[in-house]
Amino acid sequence: MAQVSMDLKRTDTICALATPLAPAALAVIRVSGANALSIRDRVFRSHRGQQKDFMATLGFVLAPQGEEPVDEVLCTFFPQGKSFTGEPSFEMSLHGNPNLAQRTLDALVAAGCRLARPGEFTLRAFLTGKIDLCAAESVLDLIGAGSEVAAHAALRGLKGGLSERLAPVRHNLIHVLAQVEARMDFPEEDLGSAQVDDLKHHFQQMKTDLENLMASASMGQRLIQGARVVLFGPPNVGKSTLLNALTGESRALVYDQPGTTRDVLEANWVLDGMPILLVDVAGIRPSEQADPVEQMGIEKAKEELFKADLILGLAESVSPTFGFLKSQLETWGVDEGTPRIWLRTKTDLESPNPSSKEGIGISAQHGMGLDALQEAMREILCLGDAQSDEVFLTRNRQKEEVQACLQALNEAEQALSQGWADEVLTSEIRRAGQALDRLLGADLNEDVLDKIFSEFCIGK
Repeated sequence: MAQVSMDLKRTDTICALATPLAPAALAVIRVSGANALSIRDRVFRSHRGQQKDFMATLGFVLAPQGEEPVDEVLCTFFPQGKSFTGEPSFEMSLHGNPNLAQRTLDALVAAGCRLARPGEFTLRAFLTGKIDLCAAESVLDLIGAGSEVAAHAALRGLKGGLSERLAPVRHNLIHVLAQVEARMDFPEEDLGSAQVDDLKHHFQQMKTDLENLMASASMGQRLIQGARVVLFGPPNVGKSTLLNALTGESRALVYDQPGTTRDVLEANWVLDGMPILLVDVAGIRPSEQADPVEQMGIEKAKEELFKADLILGLAESVSPTFGFLKSQLETWGVDEGTPRIWLRTKTDLESPNPSSKEGIGISAQHGMGLDALQEAMREILCLGDAQSDEVFLTRNRQKEEVQACLQALNEAEQALSQGWADEVLTSEIRRAGQALDRLLGADLNEDVLDKIFSEFCIGK
């Protein structure tokens, strides 16, 4: 088991700078723990005398030795049960001088605080029951959201949306388990057909709810992590020009000599609220025509194609090479399930009767066809769903636990249909419940906690 570096028993009072240690207008320091009130009274002197809960009060932070003021700050105290962490806590807003922030932290440590580790404040909110584990992960999603839509989705998770979505599943699990355990108390009585049908009905409801949740997992991960869109085609086909046209910036070097792009170039873009990472890779051509440096670029391009959520295959309209590109994807074993959009580039140079009209015709240099391309991307990436109030799975851990719950329910349903022993049926139902508990954090797993909260920044 990995060593958990956090104080799961919450014996310490912790402090941290919640804003960057850099010059700014303001800096915010957070303190949380059983001794927060006494520590506040040792380091803070209000201009007005006694400080009231929830009220920002102006006063001085005092140095560890003597009564020398460190800075004039606003201090707000939150009593137990009424703070983000659920513990007694306070926050101080001070002038954004890094030296003053560090001296204030020194004063707090001298008064009895310990410097918090990454994610420790959110961990305490989880340990005190203020949020569940999925909501804690939503805090991290909210911090890293790359768009307004992604932030909105993370906020729904932070408010407990996933717990609410799973509530009917938990309710049905309890109902089914109660039915089966009641049957175990009276083994001489057979399950009637009506009772079996009722149990099967509840199993089907639970499986439908979980399958719908699983179906939204790809969308959730794309919202939080961004959809990875790879621009793939031969040299000098216009991949870099397209990337620049979509982002509205000159991110990629454009030159009429083939082979300008030798390495992977990434650019962030937002389409209808979804963060998208555009990946421009080296041009692809037969290996016998590529020099050693190009070969290295092609190998990197191959790696990117395996990670793509969407592939944009580009070929010049005057001499389309879609067949070669398709055969390369097949030869390399790129998942056929990865969606592709085929683009005929430089259509401004296209003859009135082109030999092929496969794909969408574009001229990135002149802005032609980009609306059609974006509409195709919207449809493939289901961007309309991203705008809904749907609750999404956003993490692999969440998907794995939902999948484990589904598997246990399938086994339980089979046990019921085959007339297996009630003990087998009960065991599978409980296994499904344990997966839900792990998902929400009701089954405390220190390895999982260490992995999740170590990804947070200090002060959160």
